[in-house]
Amino acid sequence: MSSCPRSQVRSFWNDKTVLLTGATGNLGLAFLAKILHNTSVKRIYAVVRGAGYQARLMALWEKHLPDTPWDERIVAIEGDMSRRGLGLGKSVVETLRKEVEIIVHMAADINLRSTIPTLFLTNVEGSLTLALVASTFPKLALYIHTSTSYVNANLPNLSQRFGAPPMSWEAWPFSYAYTKHLCERILTKRMKDAGTLDRLLINHPAVVGPSFTAPYPMYEIPGSTPTTSLLLMELESVAKARAKGIVAPAGQVTGFSNGRNIFDEVPTDIVVNITIAHGAYGTRGVVHASASHSNGACYREIFDEAFGYMSERDYSPGGVHHIRGIMGIFKLCGMEWMFRDDRTRELLKRMTNEDLRDFNPDVRLVDMKRYHRDRTLKWIKVVKAEVVRKNEEGATLMGEPITAQGKEVEETHRPKASL
Repeated sequence: MSSCPRSQVRSFWNDKTVLLTGATGNLGLAFLAKILHNTSVKRIYAVVRGAGYQARLMALWEKHLPDTPWDERIVAIEGDMSRRGLGLGKSVVETLRKEVEIIVHMAADINLRSTIPTLFLTNVEGSLTLALVASTFPKLALYIHTSTSYVNANLPNLSQRFGAPPMSWEAWPFSYAYTKHLCERILTKRMKDAGTLDRLLINHPAVVGPSFTAPYPMYEIPGSTPTTSLLLMELESVAKARAKGIVAPAGQVTGFSNGRNIFDEVPTDIVVNITIAHGAYGTRGVVHASASHSNGACYREIFDEAFGYMSERDYSPGGVHHIRGIMGIFKLCGMEWMFRDDRTRELLKRMTNEDLRDFNPDVRLVDMKRYHRDRTLKWIKVVKAEVVRKNEEGATLMGEPITAQGKEVEETHRPKASL
């Protein structure tokens, strides 16, 4: 009779005390919901910035996870990744030092338009300070560092490995990736020198998108999923143009500026499952949480899908023209990388049936056509209503009115939580 547990994930995470950063972010909140609902984790210390940190986390939970009861195993602690010493009090650090066995670092400044000095505070200095503090935790068995697939975007061959030869920052498509690259290089060297590299798991998500199924389909915190943000900008521009009676001309462009490049977007819940499953099954080093190699979609397909749901009164077929405009906003949208997910493919062969059912990290399970359709249907009604409501007041879809409206639509179409 086999001695293997039915769930190695639960066997690993049960009764563990975890320190989580980024709990108020899109990925961190989804991780919280998943790990609490599906394992008997003992306690999760969640670092939250600012005064009223407990109330802030609870309010965010209630807003985005209204069908999921608050869990008393969550202990919010005040901290700030951009402050000296992470803003943690001495007594708090001492408590963490005595109890924490796993660290899941998901906090980051993900603004793709921010400058290197701004991003450096959280993505490099803050992350390295966390690792330095963690090095004094005697019970620490696993340190999960959430980075990005684009840390080595300067290289033609993007493999799942630690670090890469140093280069000038101009070699990266955006500053966020460069700061993540810097942090990884220093972090891995320090842990290697300390003899603790065998505790380090680095997760490389590509572009994180809304969830496919958990905690519910299309879960996302507005402003945290880049493709949705770009889609909203584009839908808004088209709707505003049509409201003025303007028909955008169809453009004739060549190369990746026509949107035929593979765009790597992976749902939030797949990233969370990759984090949880790889940690439990002993994976160390780098893993890619990506879709380009296994289940990618052309960037233009995402927008063709979106505009296909707008009537002729709302949209004139000038898709290439609009996509070209988006390419000018972020280099990321007009370039192509293929991130291999071999380590997750290998992990699938070792996972128990129970773990495959509850923590499946396989991005190939996602019906991408349905995924893009569902996101469009969620937001397109919001865009039309907001353009009419604001009547050319110049409001952006990234502001509070849209966040509130988006929540209403989200609640209207959201099924029961599926964690």
